[in-house]
This record gives sequence, structure tokens and C-alpha cells, in this order.
Amino acid sequence: DEGNPFADYSVVYVPYCTGDVHLGNATTDYEPGLTVHHKGFVNGTAALDRLVAAFPGATEVVVMGESAGSVPTPLYAGLVSDRLPGARVTVLADGSGASIDSPDLNALLVEAWGAESTFPAWPENAGMTAEQWSAQRLFIQSGRHDPDIVFARHDYAYDEQQSGAASHFGVPAQDLLSLIDGNETQIEGAGVNLRSYVAPGDGHTVLTDGLFYTEEVNGQSLVDWVTRLIAGEPVDDVHCSDCRAG
Repeated sequence: DEGNPFADYSVVYVPYCTGDVHLGNATTDYEPGLTVHHKGFVNGTAALDRLVAAFPGATEVVVMGESAGSVPTPLYAGLVSDRLPGARVTVLADGSGASIDSPDLNALLVEAWGAESTFPAWPENAGMTAEQWSAQRLFIQSGRHDPDIVFARHDYAYDEQQSGAASHFGVPAQDLLSLIDGNETQIEGAGVNLRSYVAPGDGHTVLTDGLFYTEEVNGQSLVDWVTRLIAGEPVDDVHCSDCRAG
């Protein structure tokens, strides 16, 4: 598409097959006959090694992901900034803004995935416990580690997949937008600026969908917003007003 802001970019694609949002390095026996190789961090850092080897002079890197793949994007952005300190690094996370921050859940997942051993040994992470490692914390710690990273998210206000996940933790579907907005408030309250584009409806992700070129909220098209974002231009938050529409 001639409007594709990534048309002249090189792409390193990491498929998702490990059930650990690209953060794990463990083999976990859940029950007889059910063993999961949570090796997402191994795969992700292998891709990062490939990126750095292939493009050592990269000046712009955009770390993007959809759904579960969007959760670790801020962490990998911090790792990119360590490896390629001369690059402008931008995060675009699509479809995970309603992640639950529960100490018990955080600890359960981190321990099952072996993720505690994969989190970077940044000074900002000293003293962090498994209970603290939420999806929101990935933005916070990466933003503290490198304040020059640009963080952005796209979400649908009543994303049916995120709503289904949140319902397991007692969040009614009608409260999903409040959860998305509250998570942004938590991240920004920790001093990390998060640009956001919240669209109406119950869709899930948009980056690999034709809607990427046609979506518009309050007169601001998504493709134009992303184009300016990755060019390093200032963008304002975009938030639906009639969020159930469309």
C-alpha cells in the first residue's frame, strides 16, 4: 500500500509459539502429559541478535507486536536501545492495553515461565520481585532505563478478546475501557509518557488488517498518526468519545 509508513523498512519477524508473551526461558510440567517449553525469550533474543548483526548501523527501530506479541514490546525496545544506542527506538503495542496487574498472577506467570531470570540486569530493576512484573511495569522499567524511547499503544475500547481475558479476574465487559485508561494512568504516573490511540468497538488488533489504512477517530486517521509517530514527530493521544460505536 502506498500509504504504508513501513514500506521501505527491513523487517525481523518473530512468530509466537511459546505461550509466554516472548518472556520465558523454562520448561514447565503443568500436569502429566502437559509440558510446555516456554522459550519465548530465547527466541526473541535470537531475533534481536540477528537484527543487530544484520543492521548494525540502524538509525530507526520500531518494536511492534499484536495481542500477546505486544505485551513485551517495551522490554525489547529497552534491549534494542542497549544494543543499538545510536538508533531512535519506538514502541507500538497493539491490543494489550487491558492487561491485569495482580501480584498473585504476576508471580504465577513469572515463575512458570522462568521470566525472572530473563529480565535485564538494569540498575532500574534492582530489587524487583516477581509480584511486581506486570505488563505495565515493562513500560515503566524500560522508560526509566531509556527515557528517549517513544512508547505508544493502540487498543479497541471494548476489545472482545481482552474482555474475555479480563472477565476471568472479575472485570465486567463494560469496565474494559476504564481498565485501559487506568493502566495508562499508572504508566504515566510513574513518569513514562505513553502515547495512545483508543478506537471504538470490540475489535482486537489492527496492524495487520486493512483497517490500519481506514481507521479514523475524532478526525485523526491511524495510519497518519503512526506515520508521524515513527518519524519522531509529536503526536497527541487519540481517544474515542462514543466508544461503543463502529
